[in-house]
Amino acid sequence: MKDPRRNYLVVGTFVIAMAVVLIAWIAVLTGRTGATDRYHVVYDNVMGLKRGTEVLFEGYRVGLVAAISPTDVEGRQRFRADISVRRWCRIPEDSVAAITASGLLSAVVIDIRSGDSATELAPGSEIEGEEAANLLADVSGIAGRVNTLLEEKVEPLIDDLSMAIPSIVDDLAVLTSNLRTVVDRVNQILSPENAGRIEQTLANLEHATGDLGQTQERLDELLLTVQTLMDRDEGALGHALADLQHTLAAVARHIDAVSRNVEDTTRNLSELSLEVRRDPSLLIRGRAPSDGEESQ
Repeated sequence: MKDPRRNYLVVGTFVIAMAVVLIAWIAVLTGRTGATDRYHVVYDNVMGLKRGTEVLFEGYRVGLVAAISPTDVEGRQRFRADISVRRWCRIPEDSVAAITASGLLSAVVIDIRSGDSATELAPGSEIEGEEAANLLADVSGIAGRVNTLLEEKVEPLIDDLSMAIPSIVDDLAVLTSNLRTVVDRVNQILSPENAGRIEQTLANLEHATGDLGQTQERLDELLLTVQTLMDRDEGALGHALADLQHTLAAVARHIDAVSRNVEDTTRNLSELSLEVRRDPSLLIRGRAPSDGEESQ
């Protein structure tokens, strides 16, 4: 018969070993194993932070939040977060510890953004803090602005459009009717018969263009011939122009006498016309002699 105490001893040893393994595994997961250094960060608001919150360095998990306690800084109530960071992590003195979350539903963490300084922070030093943006407040503010925009801009615009829609519809109807009329007229113009006439007109224009080209060539030949004749008979043309100039000069000298004669003749014809209108019989019997002519 087996000893029951031996069974209890085996079971107890197994349970204790599993508990130790579990504790070690949890310690490894939570980063509580290995040497760590303490730093602290002061925040105005620690919403979402608690003991055990992860601490990241450029996104890599390096520690946990050890404690959060209120503190008085220059007469102002603030909050101090003590963090434990693995000793191998070297933090430049101009680094910033920002409260952030990788997503909208993700847990809040402290992410240390490494600075450019070559000097490292000594353990126990303060890291400059940066609070997380209030996403809900920003969303609420944006929603308020959108609501104001809808009430002040979009709704009046919709009202104006609703009032203008009937007139717009009427204008569209008139425009459609006019377009239909224009299309009908264009169809009439572009009927098969008119299309044939247009093609014939274009052909005639093309033929006329060819004729104009031939006419231009003939005019060029005529001008060339005239130029040749002028060059050949330059002397005769010069004499002819000289005679014409002499004739014009003679006419200019006697133009006054000619003008007077023409004026007298015109006056006599006017008087004769007046007498004939008064007594048309003068054309048959002639002008009656005057008293002086009868006495002679």
